[in-house]
Amino acid sequence: MILKRGKILSCLPLAMIIILWSCSHKTLSIFFDGVPDPDNTTSLPADLNDTPEIAQNTETPHKNEAAQTYFNHAPFQQRECASCHDPNVMGQLQQPVPQLCYQCHDDYATKFKVLHAPVDAGECMICHSPHLALYNHLLNRPGPQVCYECHSPEDVLAKEPHGDIADADCTECHNPHGGEDQYMLN
Repeated sequence: MILKRGKILSCLPLAMIIILWSCSHKTLSIFFDGVPDPDNTTSLPADLNDTPEIAQNTETPHKNEAAQTYFNHAPFQQRECASCHDPNVMGQLQQPVPQLCYQCHDDYATKFKVLHAPVDAGECMICHSPHLALYNHLLNRPGPQVCYECHSPEDVLAKEPHGDIADADCTECHNPHGGEDQYMLN
């Protein structure tokens, strides 16, 4: 069967797409700028390469916000992006949260009788940052401020046991992930 010139030209874009789709990084980078190298685990987008100084001691609360030192999630600090992200699809996670988190961290659904609502909903990132944070345990906000995002300070402080706690850390008495009763006491 002989194809006419017009039919060949109309198939050319589809053929190019198929060829480029199956190409290696080296071939694609000839045609397109900025193609990420899937074998280079140290390359990050420019805004992540400029991360501030890394806080080495993650066991003590962060005290120097002005210096803007950050607590880093270990895979992020070690540039092991592929431990959480699909290396073939930029930004795509290997698994949905919280299953991804439970690959390394405790599965609180099996650990506690009562779960804190965000934990029960699998919403780890309501409280935690997945890459780096100014606050210990990769918290998005300091001390009770992370709790006050959902729990009204007025309502909390109005309860009898909380009358004189001011800015105390809620986790001194409550487990932020779950517990044996509705108050998740330590």
